[in-house]
Amino acid sequence: MNVKGIVFDFDGTLATLNVDFPRMREEVCACIKAYGIPEELVTGRYILEMVEAGVQYLIKQDSERHEAFRREAYGVIKKIELSAAFEAGPLEGVPEMLWQLRERGLKTAVVTRNCFKAVELTFPQIKRLVDTVLARDHVPAVKPDPHHLLAALSFLEVQPKEALMVGDHPMDISMGRNVGATTVGVLTGSGRKDELSIAQADYIIDSASYLTTVLDIL
Repeated sequence: MNVKGIVFDFDGTLATLNVDFPRMREEVCACIKAYGIPEELVTGRYILEMVEAGVQYLIKQDSERHEAFRREAYGVIKKIELSAAFEAGPLEGVPEMLWQLRERGLKTAVVTRNCFKAVELTFPQIKRLVDTVLARDHVPAVKPDPHHLLAALSFLEVQPKEALMVGDHPMDISMGRNVGATTVGVLTGSGRKDELSIAQADYIIDSASYLTTVLDIL
């Protein structure tokens, strides 16, 4: 395989962010309730998708409050992300690995559901080590929507068949497979080895810092 580009997830893959998701969900649910959005409409969704479902509900109700709801809900999310970012940092060996990829002439990108400010606070040198970071602030639809990954590949001018998608969560693997990229699961985040295997990751490694070992066999 002729790898030309590598796209990374952020939290749990390149850095430890330790966002308090239970608290985030609780506060977003309180916001949803305050705006009269039916609970059953958001049950079983990821947090960002809960917010967008609420926005669409308010729009369909001809409510002028949808923008206020969106601002309030995303304000809650960003507050909790930034709180976590002040106590976070890159995973061991990751900055060195990213520098090695740059020396090999490989193009690199990050796709994340986090806000860009949280990424910057967590990993200040990230912009010098990758070609682009596409946070949720930068795209109309976030992962697992494949358009998030496709936007990164388009920026890099790399075809999916020439790319690796590296992440710690099954959604990263599914997204990569959906666009035709080779997928690499890492065990430094929330995804267990069996979950990444079920998602059909092409490779599973202990940490993204060992990614060059995968490149050496491709």
